[in-house]
Amino acid sequence: MRLKGWRNLHKHSSPEIAVELDFDAGSDGEGAKEPVTVRRIWHGEGLEESRTVVEEAGQTTSEDVHDVIDAEQVSLYRPFLPYTQLGAAINGPLTTLHDEISRLLGLELLSDTDAAARARAKSLTDTESAAKALTATVVQELSEVDDPRAKKAITALSGRSPDLDAVRTLLQGHGAADEAHLARLRRLADLEPPDRPLIAKAVSRLRSADAVADDARQLVKLLDAALEHRRRQPDASDCPVCGSTDLLERSWAERTRAQVERLLAEAAKAEAAHRQLVNAVREVHDLMRPAPAWLQADEPPLAALWRDLVACRTVRDPYELADRAERAEAVLGDACDQVREDARRRVTAQDGR
Repeated sequence: MRLKGWRNLHKHSSPEIAVELDFDAGSDGEGAKEPVTVRRIWHGEGLEESRTVVEEAGQTTSEDVHDVIDAEQVSLYRPFLPYTQLGAAINGPLTTLHDEISRLLGLELLSDTDAAARARAKSLTDTESAAKALTATVVQELSEVDDPRAKKAITALSGRSPDLDAVRTLLQGHGAADEAHLARLRRLADLEPPDRPLIAKAVSRLRSADAVADDARQLVKLLDAALEHRRRQPDASDCPVCGSTDLLERSWAERTRAQVERLLAEAAKAEAAHRQLVNAVREVHDLMRPAPAWLQADEPPLAALWRDLVACRTVRDPYELADRAERAEAVLGDACDQVREDARRRVTAQDGR
């Protein structure tokens, strides 16, 4: 109805509306200018068939009212509200009334500020949530790292208020700590244990030399004792050991003397074997070398096993030496292999990290 009944039916001249606007000076008294007339002229039957002109000092200067009037300010500080528009707002839906009153009171700025504050709060909440999720991921990854600093970092990052300064301190000192840790691991990875095959061969030669020398000496002593018994009792033919009769007769004595002579020759060889035994003992002693000095601090349990091996150097009995050296070498060799492989694995993992 407004679009059809906007004109005066009793007057057929072209309708127009003119508004004279005065502009206030600024707070410093400057900026005031002459009044401006804004004129809207209808030249057709429809409400939209119109044009607007801006006049200054009686001269048309523009056809765009926005050149002199800020549309946003006019919308915010409306000079008047038509009765029909006010009635439509009051009698219309509550949402329309709310929107209209908001415009009248200039609440759009508050709404915009509230929307901006909500958007900012959401952005901060999202950032905080992302930080918490990232912290949880970092803590999970640190729990899988075999490094004492990782445990300190987990403690610093746990709780309601993570201690970021403590984490920064750990990060600042990571270079020297990593180098020292890696240097230790590399020393263990390159650890050279006692020569296991060489020690095994030396122990084998020791046992063989001792067995040969001992068997020859014992047999010579036994036969020599039997001959001595035969010389003291030339008429006795019974064996004093097993009780066999007619065993130690003249022919036996002759055979025994021949065998003794042969065994004496072997005894000379046995003496040579004994000297080889002495050399074998010395060889085993020489192979019981002490552990590297740095191992005392880097791997004390392994250093203790190494000391057990070195203690074999005080053993003189060939049988005991062979047994102790063999056992100590086996335990130490297995421990060295395990420590070396573990260090190599950790070096590889550390280099990867």
